[in-house]
Amino acid sequence: MAALAGAVAVIDQVAALNINRREHKLEKKENPVVWETVEETVYVYGNAPATGSRPAGGDKVADVVVNPTPPKNEVHPVQKDQAPAPIKPATTKPATSKPATPPGTGSTGVSSKRPGFSGKRGLAYNDPRLANLVGSSCKSGACGWATNWGQSEVGLSPNRAFIPMLWGKGPHNGNNDFFDSWHSNARKAVANGAKALLSFNEPDNKGQANMSPAEAAKHHVEYMNPYAGQTLIGSPSITNSNLQGEGLDWLKSWVQECKSQHCEYHYCATHWYDHASAINTLFEHIKQVHDICDGKPVWLTEFAPIEATTAQTEEFLSQAIPKLESIDHLDAYAYFMVGSGANQLLSSDSALSPIGNKYVSL
Repeated sequence: MAALAGAVAVIDQVAALNINRREHKLEKKENPVVWETVEETVYVYGNAPATGSRPAGGDKVADVVVNPTPPKNEVHPVQKDQAPAPIKPATTKPATSKPATPPGTGSTGVSSKRPGFSGKRGLAYNDPRLANLVGSSCKSGACGWATNWGQSEVGLSPNRAFIPMLWGKGPHNGNNDFFDSWHSNARKAVANGAKALLSFNEPDNKGQANMSPAEAAKHHVEYMNPYAGQTLIGSPSITNSNLQGEGLDWLKSWVQECKSQHCEYHYCATHWYDHASAINTLFEHIKQVHDICDGKPVWLTEFAPIEATTAQTEEFLSQAIPKLESIDHLDAYAYFMVGSGANQLLSSDSALSPIGNKYVSL
């Protein structure tokens, strides 16, 4: 009886812990990997203080379980308590000689170029069939571009401009080096008329590309500069963390490094996650990125409210999208994400969610 009572007490403690962890869970994409991995990632949002301490309610800890990529063309919806696994394309070794760096706009001055796709609104996806479903439902002139955190479109409809992403350095979690495949895939994309290229994914986040500003500038020069005269080049995509060395702080350092290392980039990319009630900080963040990047246009390649109900998210989009459309220095934005998880754009593999219907129709 004593042993049984002790076991019950342990079970109660574990249950209480699990409830607490669910309350502090945020679904967010994980690294573009193929095999199953388990990671613990700390997400800090824009309203968190710029310290290393954990403010009450300001940071989120998520145990992320990434599903392996299915080997066949079957739709596997993302479960509520699982993060989507961005598809990593098959890698191809680049040619031994890398393309010469053409003249570009450099790290100072404002490029007059604008992306050639229809509208600002885009799709962040893993499964191209789901992206095609959402895209076909978008109102005329919307959803003109898409990205999958990878280097190849993998079945995306030609009605949307695919924007390849270098993502980070490698080898990563046993996969081939992202750098090894980049020049081959980027050259192919540019030859096929790619409107832009995306650089590194959240290098200011230790759970994502994880690079110092100096290291990211060095790799940007080597892997992104060669295409600056052929298409639009983006800065690394940063978070909206307020912690020292992350978010805008990281971007400031990267821009300074680029002035000495001569990075070529035409726009700056960023992400935003926070509570729906903090919607004004979204527009403030975009303006700050614009200013730090010497007046270059901004791409908001991921954004979503956290810990929001469906109704709150719908209301958030009703307020956010008209404002995003009206910001002159914002060239592109994409909600996170095309999937059937909580607060995503689909309710199943064949139907849009109320949030998805709002996103495609506004």
